[in-house]
Amino acid sequence: MIGMLQGAVIDREDNQVTLMVAGVGHEVLCTLNALSLASANKTDLCLWTHLVVREDLLQLYGFGDKEERALFRELIRISGIGPKVALGILSGMDSQGLIRAIQKGDSTVLTRLPGIGKKTAERLVVEMRGRLDDWQSGEADSAPLAGHSRKIDVSGEAEQALISLGYKPLEAARMISSVNATDESSVEEIIRAALQSRLKLS
Repeated sequence: MIGMLQGAVIDREDNQVTLMVAGVGHEVLCTLNALSLASANKTDLCLWTHLVVREDLLQLYGFGDKEERALFRELIRISGIGPKVALGILSGMDSQGLIRAIQKGDSTVLTRLPGIGKKTAERLVVEMRGRLDDWQSGEADSAPLAGHSRKIDVSGEAEQALISLGYKPLEAARMISSVNATDESSVEEIIRAALQSRLKLS
C-alpha cells in the first residue's frame, strides 16, 4: 500500500496532480483540500494517499491530511459509495463539517453533496455515526473571529492561494468575488467554493 507521497507537482489538471517522486511521476486524484496545497512546480508537497487496486486499474487518491484519508476509507466501506463518489463528498464538504453532519444525523445537509441522494444520505448517517463516535467534530475550537476585517483577511488569503495554484491575479480576484463568503467562512471553505464555481462554469 502506498500511504504517502512527497515530491514536486509537475502537472495539475482538474482534480488530478502529477507528483514527481524519485524520478517517477505519479498521477493522483485529489480532493479540493489537497488541490489547494498543490501549486504548480511546488516542491516537497506531501499527500496522504490511498491506492485502489482493480483488475484493470491502479488509481491513487490524494488527501491533504490523515483525517481526510481516514474519512475516505470509512466512506468507501459503505455499499453504493465508490472512490470517486467518496472523493466528491470530501470535496463538497470539509472533514469537520462532514463529521458534524453525521454525528447530528443531518441527512439534509448530506443530500447537497454531489452524487448523494436522500437514501444514500440516510445510509451514511446510520452506518457511519457509530464509527465516528470518538472523532472530534471541532465545534469547541471552531468559534470564529467576528468582524468584517476577518472576512477581508481570509478572502485575501484564499485569493493568494488561488494565485499560487496558477490562476492569474485578476482571475483569482473574480473567483473569490463570486463566493458568498461570511464572517465565519474559513480560507479552505472559500477556496473550495471558488474552485467548485470555476468547475461548474468550465
